[in-house]
This record gives sequence, structure tokens and C-alpha cells, in this order.
Amino acid sequence: MRTTCEKWAGQIARAHGWGGKHRTCGAGSACDKQVLLERAAHHAEQGCLCQAAKAMNGYFRLVKCPQSATRVADLAIGVFLLGLWQERLQRKQLLWPRKIGFLCACLEKLSVHAFTQVLEQLYQHSKRYQSFVLLFALLERAVERFAGQPGKLFQLWAKDSSARYYVHDYQRGYESSLRALQYRDYADEAAYSQVLVRHGNLCLQLKKYKEALFSYLQGYHLRANADESFALACKVNSGRAYFKLCDYENARKQWEEVLAKAAANDELRIHLLTDLTFLELTRGDFAKGMNLYCETERMLSRLPQQKKEAYASEALLHERNGALIRYVTQPEQGMRQLLATACKMTKSPLKDEIFETVYLMVVFLAKYGNILGEEDLRKLENLKEYIV
Repeated sequence: MRTTCEKWAGQIARAHGWGGKHRTCGAGSACDKQVLLERAAHHAEQGCLCQAAKAMNGYFRLVKCPQSATRVADLAIGVFLLGLWQERLQRKQLLWPRKIGFLCACLEKLSVHAFTQVLEQLYQHSKRYQSFVLLFALLERAVERFAGQPGKLFQLWAKDSSARYYVHDYQRGYESSLRALQYRDYADEAAYSQVLVRHGNLCLQLKKYKEALFSYLQGYHLRANADESFALACKVNSGRAYFKLCDYENARKQWEEVLAKAAANDELRIHLLTDLTFLELTRGDFAKGMNLYCETERMLSRLPQQKKEAYASEALLHERNGALIRYVTQPEQGMRQLLATACKMTKSPLKDEIFETVYLMVVFLAKYGNILGEEDLRKLENLKEYIV
């Protein structure tokens, strides 16, 4: 392994210094570069660092050609990936200060448009490898380096907010989105609206429901006439904020407007069907709730396998709704299913949904008395931290 690590370190050094001789090559297409990146990624994921380094060596030869139109951006992406793999496989961060310095130098040479595209790619690579330490370190350094460039600062804070939300660091994500929103005059309407929605999502997680609603409505009014799908998504989210504020009529109104406009096979419907089903079941319209539940069941069952993971949260909420329906005829089984669903939510992005679920169980226990065993009651007791 020592030889492999030395070769790996040597490749990193060449990536930073760009000295020495290398073979003359053609400009290479974006497809060629992508193939080499994927090959390197495959070897890195298998732990074959020497083979990964060879693939990256070919990638860098293509990137460094004078004919390469995206040379600086591609260099940044390659060096960032080297850092990700090294951290993931070798748990080494010794070379990070050099990498981060080099990456900042690359980012400095890019236009705001190219800068935005590269940041998005770095974010997607971090998601792929489920490793955000390098990305967060880079963003922290870049914020300092680009202090006088508001256009780039907006993108940096916006991306930090997205990444923090993804890793469930909601408080820091909220702080980053607040900073991004300060640069309204330096962001295009679409990007600014996306940050507003992300800020609303963070506010929901932090139980800042009025602030969430305000952000969603702002985003909606900015893009309602320009992007219908985005406007409908804002209505879905604003409905959730209304629901959290116990304004059930406005929540229902928002969701029903979306259902009326969305095509029968539009997967956007799944995002709100679970919420609207829960609203109707808990507000007493069992027949309507049952119809919505059946539609959700049909749509989830028709999802292709590759999309099922993206709808895992909706599937979990659908499971909760099923427990409510079962509770009507089988109270004990329904309660146990509700409890099992609430426990699953503690390990998902749905922690904000636990309150309503536990509250219902408490109401049911008050109505029927103790219909749970001691072990289940202990599990319910352990959920108290999510309802304060």
C-alpha cells in the first residue's frame, strides 16, 4: 500500500504544480473526460487507488491541453475528487490546505456563471460519496477569499445552505440561507427563489412556521408567472406551513389547487397527497381521506425502482396514514403501527412530523386507556424529546 499511496500523493502534487513533461494530446471531449472520471471513481470506490490515479492522470492530461475550453473548471473538479476519495478511503486531510488553496485560486478565475456550475458539481460529488467535510472546508475558506464579490458570496452561502440541509444541520443551514438572502441584488430571480424555498424548508425543521410561510409565499410571487412547476411546489410547501400553524382551511386550499392543476400521473401529486390525506383523516373526513390514501398507494406502487428512494419520506408518511386507517377498526394494531412509524421518523428527515404522530397517540390513549404493552409505552416515552 505504501507504493500506491506514494503514487497517489505524487498525482496530487502534479495536480497542484502542473510541472514536468506530459504527452501531447487533443482537446478531448466532455464525454472523454466524463468517462475517465467515472473510471477513476469506480476504482476509488473499490479501493484500487493506483488504478484510480492512472485514470485521473489521463483526465488531467486532457484537461491541461491548451485547447480545453473549460480547463480551470475541470482542474478544480479533478482536484476536489482526489480530496474526496483520499478522505473517504485513507482518512487523510494533511494535504487539504493546499487543495483548498488551489481550488480557491481556480474559483477566482471563473465567471459567476461558471463558478455556480462548478459549485453545483462539487456538491453533487459530495452527495454521491456522502462526504461533506472537504466541501464545507472549501466553502468556509472561499467565503473569506471572496469577501468583496457579492455575486459569488450569494452562491457560496446558498450552496452551504443546501449542503447543511442535506446533512440535517438545520441551524447552520438556516444561518447560511439568511446570509445568502442578503445578496438579493446580485442573484437572478430563479436562484434567489430557490434559496427562499430552501430557507422555508429549514424554517419548517426548526419550527419557525411563520417565517417558513413568508419565504414560500415570497418565492411563489417571484416565479408564479415564469415557472408553473416551481409555483406549484411553493403551494405544496406553503400548505405545509399553514398546516403547522393549524390553519387547516388554507392548507387544504393550497393543496387542492395543486391537485386540480397537476396531471393525474404527475409525481408532484405524491408530495402533497400524503399531507392532504393526513389532514382529512385527522379532521374527520374519513371517506375523503381514504380516497386520497388509495390514490397515493397507486402512485407509489407505479414508481420505477430507481425513483423509490427519492420518495422514501412520502412512503413513510403514507405508512402513517395507513396506521390511522387501521386504527378505526383495529385500535391496538393501528397504535402499534403509528408507534413504529414514529420511531422510523427519528432516523429520517421527517423529525418535524413526529409531533403530530405522537400527539395523536396520546389522544388515542386518553380515549381508550392503555392499549399498549410496557415495551411500547417505553418507546413512546423515548419520543418525548421530539415534541417539546
